[in-house]
Amino acid sequence: MKKKSLTLLLFLVLTFYSSFSYSQFSLWGMTQYGGSSNRGVIFTYDPSTSTFTKKLDFNGTTIRSTEPWGSLLLASDGNLYGMSSQGGGIQTGDLFEYNLLSETYTWLTSYMGDGGERPYGSLIQANNGKLYGMTSQSPLSIDVDGVMFEYDYITDTCPNIIYFDRCTIGGGPNGDLLQASNGKLYGMTSYGNTTYGTMFEYKISSNNFTNLLVFNGTNGAGPLGSLIQASNGKLYGLTQYGGAYDYGVLFEYDTLSGILTKKVDFDSITTGSHPCGSLMQASNGKLYGVTSSGGTHNFGVLFEYNIANDTLINKFNFDNINGRNSHGTLMEASDGNLYGMTWEGGIHDMGVIFGYDTMTGTLTKKFDFDSIHGSYPHYTKLIEVPDTLVKVSKYTAKDININIYPNPNNGSAKIDYTLPPGVNEGEIVFYNLQGMEVKRFKVDRTFNTLLISTKDIAAGTYYYQLQTSGESSGGKKMVVIK
Repeated sequence: MKKKSLTLLLFLVLTFYSSFSYSQFSLWGMTQYGGSSNRGVIFTYDPSTSTFTKKLDFNGTTIRSTEPWGSLLLASDGNLYGMSSQGGGIQTGDLFEYNLLSETYTWLTSYMGDGGERPYGSLIQANNGKLYGMTSQSPLSIDVDGVMFEYDYITDTCPNIIYFDRCTIGGGPNGDLLQASNGKLYGMTSYGNTTYGTMFEYKISSNNFTNLLVFNGTNGAGPLGSLIQASNGKLYGLTQYGGAYDYGVLFEYDTLSGILTKKVDFDSITTGSHPCGSLMQASNGKLYGVTSSGGTHNFGVLFEYNIANDTLINKFNFDNINGRNSHGTLMEASDGNLYGMTWEGGIHDMGVIFGYDTMTGTLTKKFDFDSIHGSYPHYTKLIEVPDTLVKVSKYTAKDININIYPNPNNGSAKIDYTLPPGVNEGEIVFYNLQGMEVKRFKVDRTFNTLLISTKDIAAGTYYYQLQTSGESSGGKKMVVIK
């Protein structure tokens, strides 16, 4: 009898643990088309229950934004921010906010910088708390193809920073900016009058823009995605074309030496071809990405790249049933799986959501997009939103900012934080996926940077937040690799 009681207790504990640890988050994303007006949607997907929920229909009228290409950003104020490629009163794209607590959409502006049009990438939040993004076009000059802009949601201002002149620094940026551990922003343009695209660096504090290199075809051409900073401190990226076979390349860039090294030539059949998105680094330390074509069926592949030994392995050939022609980027969720979307394929040939288990090498289709629920997710990725941000009203402080670099990290990290006005001290608290506290650091107004060690934390995913008297920042994710 005692043995049966212990068995039952263990079963109940495991059932509770499983339910608790895998219902902590949902995945949020956007599609370019579909929905009630065929102008795109915002949606959530809960992996623990396989539940898809449409949250917003873009329509160009009451919801002024339409046809988003990029991804949502979870900012430190607990709200989501995004851009659309066709929205706003002048139908040239806009910037919007989505409040998770009230589930309300707010149109912010169509004037992204001075004359920025058609944003195809996503926003990022820098360590100064402001949002930064790029547009691919501008009507100001025949040679200006896009701008870089800054958006301050506290003051609701959106000044211009850089004009992308195709004749000098390249034009048509499609991806996102990256803030590296040195505090500088890095990005790429997709073309130029005499180049195949460029890589650039921007220092926020001095408003200094530097063109770092031009792609010449041999080392890549036409990058559409974004750069990432891996745990070794180097930048990695993909180009859509160029390389030995003109199917694109995977490259590494050392910010200290200024040297770009081509690591992989995509060859179509074996490794896929024409990657349109970005790389991501999983908690196992390896880089993962997808290509838009190539592979066994010429529908694209999911690949793994090992930094340690410079090897790329084709892990899955898309077969149309499980999606095809992915133009986006993978992400790693708190359950340890990778998630992504394809632009086409699936039952309705309008794209799918899929999950990939890095331990077993298994890809599983999770959801088929259709004309009602959203269709054709383009140049985008899913983001993870902790349930606490949606269900707990205390995560509303706009004046609390916190970011950690590098992320993922493998032993040490730097945290930039801003305390709200009138508050002189607080604490940065780290939790594991089961909600248990693993680390706590006191901070005060004397400094706004904290160096921490993560050597005593096991490899995995953690949430961290800045807590002050009566207020907390939104929960953010940190990945530790060993």
